[in-house]
Amino acid sequence: MTEKTFKLKNIEKLLDEQTKVILSAVDEKMSKLERRIAKLEIKVDKRFDQLVTYSR
Repeated sequence: MTEKTFKLKNIEKLLDEQTKVILSAVDEKMSKLERRIAKLEIKVDKRFDQLVTYSR
């Protein structure tokens, strides 16, 4: 393996590791947002049910 090939393999490995870290962080953030949205949907549904019940 030449020095250039070795350097390219190291760069590729570092980029791969960085990509995994970034994607993991994005995935974690998206999961938190999905949970938050689910909670908001429950609140909106409850409020809507109250409004529908009140207007009858």
